[in-house]
Amino acid sequence: MLQGFALLPLRFLFPHPGVLGDLARLAGFCTARTPHDRADVLWPHSVRYGKEVGALLLVFVVALAYAATAPPILPIAFLYFAGAWAWWRYSVLYVWERAYESGGRLFDVVYSSLVWCLFIFAFFTGCIFLAAGAYAQATTLWFVLIPLIYSFDSSLKGRYGAATRAGTPLEAAASAPPADVPREVYTPPALRPRAAGWHPEVGKAWEGWKAPMYAT
Repeated sequence: MLQGFALLPLRFLFPHPGVLGDLARLAGFCTARTPHDRADVLWPHSVRYGKEVGALLLVFVVALAYAATAPPILPIAFLYFAGAWAWWRYSVLYVWERAYESGGRLFDVVYSSLVWCLFIFAFFTGCIFLAAGAYAQATTLWFVLIPLIYSFDSSLKGRYGAATRAGTPLEAAASAPPADVPREVYTPPALRPRAAGWHPEVGKAWEGWKAPMYAT
């Protein structure tokens, strides 16, 4: 409820951290003294998939965990994901900066995680019903819901395909010689002699978040 009714609507009002800076400057605080400071504040941020997608999956898992014992959580979760869908589309199009490309593989990872969560929920909830003597409910989950999940998964994969299919075939990977990765690959470009391998977009995924790219 906190995520769906409070934090998510607030993100529509403050889609970018620079909005807070603008409000502070209107009040006479945090005034940008140089053009560099102003550009740093207004620079669009990256999405940070590791944080945002993880939060979505967490809400999904919590909703499934309590769906059988506390069904009122389901409409609340539905409202949250409906708002998250609108917010994500707007933010990806108009707010966030595209920092890197995954070739569509992120969708495969997130989608497969959601489908496995649904399958595990249906299977183990059926086991609980069976142990409690609710044979009709267990039968419905195992022989109706699980085939529906499998049918949905098959239809969606047939419609959109899988991004990972464009990867290296297993036979080609198995017949390839072992890779010899130089140790310099694990050294940040800024610490290499003459900054070998450095590029202007190094660390672009963390752009605007004041987060260090390297740690000691």
